[in-house]
Amino acid sequence: LWLLAVHRPGAGDKRQQRGRQQHRVEEEPRRVVDLAHRHHPVKLEAEELKRVEAEKLKALEEERLSIQKESELMAQLAEKQRQAELEIARAEADAKEKAETEARRLAMEEEERQKLIEALKTVYDPEIPVDIYELGLIYGINEEINNNIKVTMTLTAPGCPVAEEMPKWVEDAIKQVDGVNDVIVEMVFDPPWDMSLMSDEARLTLNMFCLLYTSDAADE
Repeated sequence: LWLLAVHRPGAGDKRQQRGRQQHRVEEEPRRVVDLAHRHHPVKLEAEELKRVEAEKLKALEEERLSIQKESELMAQLAEKQRQAELEIARAEADAKEKAETEARRLAMEEEERQKLIEALKTVYDPEIPVDIYELGLIYGINEEINNNIKVTMTLTAPGCPVAEEMPKWVEDAIKQVDGVNDVIVEMVFDPPWDMSLMSDEARLTLNMFCLLYTSDAADE
């Protein structure tokens, strides 16, 4: 029976067919593995390209952030410089304004002082043809509060005949200046007066006076 089954027509073909099917089943995993091996370099190349592209993108992003940070830093520096320039400009403007204000104040003080000096030049020692300012009898002119004026002066000698009248003359002369409220005249004898305190104009006038006086005395 076995021999009949073996040698039965078509039985060999069936065995061969089953053998081929089994061979295909056994070969299929190897074929899949071979295909995987054949396509594996392509996959690796694609992954490498992705990695390279990712690194490039990362490098570009880092560069962009660096440029952005540098730009922000430059903007901050520019703003600080602008603020510093504004501060310098304001300081210069304030200094200029203060200087101009001080100059105007000094000019006004000088103008007022000149008015006071001109008033003092109207006062003379009766015995000397020179006003008390050029004579050097005025030691100080100070403006006090409320437009009060203090004059510090001396006389050519403590025993001057007009020692009592002279302060009143000075007070009356100063009060003639516009804006003056009150006048205080202080008489001092320290330091004592001497001829070195006279102005050149006073010396010249006194020299001429002495020459005229000497000439008149000689004629008599």
